[in-house]
Amino acid sequence: MRRALLPVVALALAACADQPTEAAAVGLLFDDATAPTLPATDLGYVITGLPAIVANDPASRLVAMPDNPLTNAGATLGRVLFYDRRLSRDGTVSCASCHVQSAAFTDTARVSRGVGGALGVRNSMPIVNVAWAAVPPAGPPGAPPPPAAPMRFFWDTRAASLEAQLLAAIQSDREMAMPLDTLVARLSAVPWYPVLFERAFGSRTITSLRVAQAIAQFERSMVSVRSRHDSAQAVGFTTLTPQEQQGRQLFSDPTRINCSACHGVAPQFLNVVPHNIGLDAVTTDRGLGAVTGQVTDDGKFRVPTLRNVGVTGPYMHDGRFASLERVLQFYSREVQPHVNLAPQLRNPDGSPRRPAYTPGEVAALAAYLRTLTDRAFLGDARFGDPFRR
Repeated sequence: MRRALLPVVALALAACADQPTEAAAVGLLFDDATAPTLPATDLGYVITGLPAIVANDPASRLVAMPDNPLTNAGATLGRVLFYDRRLSRDGTVSCASCHVQSAAFTDTARVSRGVGGALGVRNSMPIVNVAWAAVPPAGPPGAPPPPAAPMRFFWDTRAASLEAQLLAAIQSDREMAMPLDTLVARLSAVPWYPVLFERAFGSRTITSLRVAQAIAQFERSMVSVRSRHDSAQAVGFTTLTPQEQQGRQLFSDPTRINCSACHGVAPQFLNVVPHNIGLDAVTTDRGLGAVTGQVTDDGKFRVPTLRNVGVTGPYMHDGRFASLERVLQFYSREVQPHVNLAPQLRNPDGSPRRPAYTPGEVAALAAYLRTLTDRAFLGDARFGDPFRR
């Protein structure tokens, strides 16, 4: 790679590479065909100006990350790393290969392909509003506020943090297959990366932890709060169509299947507790059970947010259902009697709940769920590819 020319305005490098500079970069332009195109001033990634319905949501809480606070410079670096194929062993795969912005940062394939065409075993999860955690219901009057349940990652929740999830994906033979020491050496040899790391962390030193921290900052900045559902909720849902109103009522109807019992309530539709939803009568993928070693956890998986669910197909942990309507048909008539089936999906006698939705009810539920699509988020330039392709 030819050395990049770095016309950086007002950037004073410290004598020691591990010491932070006192002056920030006012401009940052890379004269290199392989370099990212970045604005002179960092775009805004720090989460501010949330709608009141999100900021005051009693069921979820924006979680502070004291060990990795979100900054504009950190998320800018994370954006570059997220789209950089150098993070994979053969230079063909990036995080964005399996997490596509137009699909709410999931994949349109049942399972993604990694380095060398290796197939994954589960569908890519969407990335949206991962900076929030669920809050358990309040206790009796005067009781201390309950702690937020931590968000865990991967379908089987084996990663305790985004940073851990990212490092696992980078090293996985089915994904990026990149040894961490090779990753550090490769990025350190790129002339403009030390500059970006210094702006983000105050030091030109590149480490695998900093790579994960920067990408995690970028992913935590992916906030989706501009859907039709959000604007409708702000005015008491009076702007929904009659069909969408019917779907909203069905969604929380306790006499049918009560989707909100598992998926949570608006605005975040957040649930961090893994569930077995009766996809199969017998275990085909242990999920959480393989992590805990407990057979009572077999077939349990994370409950993904419903935000942007209209564009995140195919659905379920294995991508078995191609459309939202097909998912609803499954819940309508096909929930299986797995021994670990979630209580929310059982009748009083223990049998699976199958509400037998009519075609009109399926259409109404699908219409309501599609109001959660945030077109502004799906096209937000802050989250787009910064590289010239």
